[in-house]
Amino acid sequence: TGALLTALGILFYFQQFGLKKYTDRDAGFSIRFPKDWAYASHKDGALAVFYTPAESDYDQFVENVNVTIHDISRNPMAMRDYAATAVKQMETVLGQQIEIIESVETYVGGKKGHRFVFVGKGEIPMKIMIISGMKGEEVYQVTYTALLESFDFYLGAVEKMMNSFRIL
Repeated sequence: TGALLTALGILFYFQQFGLKKYTDRDAGFSIRFPKDWAYASHKDGALAVFYTPAESDYDQFVENVNVTIHDISRNPMAMRDYAATAVKQMETVLGQQIEIIESVETYVGGKKGHRFVFVGKGEIPMKIMIISGMKGEEVYQVTYTALLESFDFYLGAVEKMMNSFRIL
């Protein structure tokens, strides 16, 4: 009976707190996201955007995860070089407006990739985490954007999303 209770508990967990799967076969990726989050396809330059539930009626910013693809065929390079170039460009453009928290190699969908975390020190402080993975001459980026004070609240769910990301 212990195994049956465990199986029922797992089933209940996934029904209550499970993840939905989003697949874009044309763009060549899939990702899982919390079932209580909303999503939109092809919005604001992203292939997909996933939105956290509103925290209140006064919620002025909705934390989100988006997926984009960057074609680097005009300037092909290895993932490590792409990541270094992207970080350097952000530092050059934003200067003192960002604080880099982390810039490390990681795995994205089973392939070598990069994770970059930084804080934007603008009028509204934001914390952003980007994972990047490459297939051919395309760089797939999954970006989590949150208010600085809300970042950790959604981090567990976002990490599950990022770990589920697959380049097809």
